[in-house]
Amino acid sequence: MSDGAPLPPTPLDPADLFAALSEERLHTIVQPLVDMRSGELTRLEALCRWTDPGRGEIPPSEFIPLADRAGFITPLTLLALRQVAPALAELRSARPDLVVSVNVAGATLLWPGFQSALSGILEHAGCPVQAIGLEITESTIMTDPDAAQRALVSLRAAGIRIDLDDFGTGYSSLGRLAKLPLDALKIDRLFVSAMATDTKHEAIVRATIALGHDLGLEVVAEGVEDRETWELLLALGCDTAQGYHIARPMPFADVSPWSDSWQAGLASIRTAGIGGTLLAPEAPSILVVERDPSIREIVRGILDREHYRVLAAATGAEALRIVERDGPKLMLLDVNVPIVGGSELVERLRAKHPPIAVVVMAAGPSAARWAEKLGAQGFLAKPFDIQTLVDLTAKFAR
Repeated sequence: MSDGAPLPPTPLDPADLFAALSEERLHTIVQPLVDMRSGELTRLEALCRWTDPGRGEIPPSEFIPLADRAGFITPLTLLALRQVAPALAELRSARPDLVVSVNVAGATLLWPGFQSALSGILEHAGCPVQAIGLEITESTIMTDPDAAQRALVSLRAAGIRIDLDDFGTGYSSLGRLAKLPLDALKIDRLFVSAMATDTKHEAIVRATIALGHDLGLEVVAEGVEDRETWELLLALGCDTAQGYHIARPMPFADVSPWSDSWQAGLASIRTAGIGGTLLAPEAPSILVVERDPSIREIVRGILDREHYRVLAAATGAEALRIVERDGPKLMLLDVNVPIVGGSELVERLRAKHPPIAVVVMAAGPSAARWAEKLGAQGFLAKPFDIQTLVDLTAKFAR
């Protein structure tokens, strides 16, 4: 080596990480996730960062595996939670429904004291358990599938949100996946970032969205870096997006200013699928709740021509928000919509909005069975013809 050449950085040592943890020199930032159809902020993901005085910024790809190997991953997670909880409590004073998700490794999930420690941190900060979410990976589950499932069931029963992160990169079986108490699948950025230029990656994303919805789950795309990817995901029926196209990771203090700026520019990312056709105020409002984007837009187009004010939702949660805001006269409901399923959606609507008529949309003979089960006013058996749709809509919406 020539004189004056810089020495290579010394490898990270567990002692360095232990000292950083003891002195709380790691800090937590967050990245927003937004609803793809409304553009609204839904939650934040917490991300750990480590700036070392001598080395500068140390990437998570280096210190997270070190923490896992050295047995420090649980102290690291608890530190992140202690930093998240008070900041989240402050943000929730203005946004009562805001949730922050924290990544949890297998060792932490399987630690017997984890749920108790988590509850204590949240209680101390004045946060309800519903304010926190946990992101786990397939490898986390496969460390000890039965024990992981028991831990997740207990956490979910307490009201804690559970998302499966980096879906598609692990090895969990679909049979195991169907048994887990999950709220969402997060499609790994590896597939999302390349889907606009690679048809195979697009096919994987499309299949994952369909699988997630068939399981009644929200589907999140991470790594949404540009408008083209956003629009493609929206067309495929993805529910939630995260990535640089929306926002880079930021300190908690920047969330409110970012949100104000994002809301101010929200019109630029809205599409015709969010609102409805502009009609006279007296035009009857119809809400189409359908997970399949192609069916949703076909029904919208038909009813537009019949001079209805057509609103659309891809999930049950979105449908509830639209009902609160717009009070439609009729809901055309795909019973298999994700996040809030058809049965729960109808039950919650009737508790607050008994005047809304419901027409069930389902495949073949199951439509009649679902209509009877839900006490719906009518049903449409897929595939249905245009005239049947028009006649049944007119019967309950006029």
